[in-house]
Amino acid sequence: MLLTTSLLLTLTAATSGQIGLEIADEPSGVVVTAVDPGGPTAAFANVGDVVVSVDRIPVANAEVFQAVLGRLEVGDAVILVLENGRGRLGHRIAIAAPRAPGEVAIIDHTQPTTPTAPTAPAAPTASVARPSPAAAAQAEVTTEKADEPQPYVIDAAGPRVGTTAIGLGFAYDGDFVFGAFRLLSRFTPQVGLDIELHTNASMNFLDIGTRFTFVEREHFAFAARLRLHEEHYAGGDSRLVVLGGLGGGVLASFGTHRVRGTVGLDASVLTIGWARGNPALFGYLGIATRPFIAVEFLAIDSATVYAEFSARTLRFEDSDAATIVEPTFAIGASW
Repeated sequence: MLLTTSLLLTLTAATSGQIGLEIADEPSGVVVTAVDPGGPTAAFANVGDVVVSVDRIPVANAEVFQAVLGRLEVGDAVILVLENGRGRLGHRIAIAAPRAPGEVAIIDHTQPTTPTAPTAPAAPTASVARPSPAAAAQAEVTTEKADEPQPYVIDAAGPRVGTTAIGLGFAYDGDFVFGAFRLLSRFTPQVGLDIELHTNASMNFLDIGTRFTFVEREHFAFAARLRLHEEHYAGGDSRLVVLGGLGGGVLASFGTHRVRGTVGLDASVLTIGWARGNPALFGYLGIATRPFIAVEFLAIDSATVYAEFSARTLRFEDSDAATIVEPTFAIGASW
């Protein structure tokens, strides 16, 4: 995962090749001895880090380090690779000078959390002018997730805005195996299309409607949904029973960018019933409730795997009708 951090700070005297580090030759290599708190490396560099390479050039000693920096200009983007006790990480940094004294420039620092092979320098980041209350303003850090796919189909927030996630898998309720299909398409930060289908040769459960995301934080999301519900049962002796109604639910998700756990409750009010050879019934027929718990793992940057356990309870208005309880386990993948 990439964390893109915009460091807003005042740059009044940027020099050619400035990256805000002081280094020294030591037996362990070229070691950082000081970090400028107002420089572009302040967010990740620490005293004691070993400089491995700059701009894809291995740093054998301080002389090489200074030679590479000497040819850099304000606005250049380079990759700085540092190594410490936690491992070796590449950091892409770019310096943008302000357009007028006292204005604030953006330093775009993109840092992978796992070691990656050096890549070509990124294009210079354009400066953005903002009023500065003081020449020595403190750095303001804002963090957002990188533009990586998030193909979650159960998580309360779901995929990123403007994208669609599709899930395929299997569900088992103790008696039958179903094919499980999910689709979540997010139109705006708050509204998306929500479809869920479990089906086999004789039974079908379909919910289609809208999901509303009310809260979306880095480690928490909360949403509600309103969907049309349809289910039907076909028997081998040409029997066919169809039930329909309006469903709603709430769900909350917790976790990190790569692992999301979700708990929720769905309920459907059944108002339409029909059986082959009988007239259709309209009115309150019963209610189906379904608490569930699920976990999703971002297996790779463009696909997840999920597991879900739910317990659906179907109660009819007629007291003589049996209450049906259907525990169901589902697994699948989404992209």
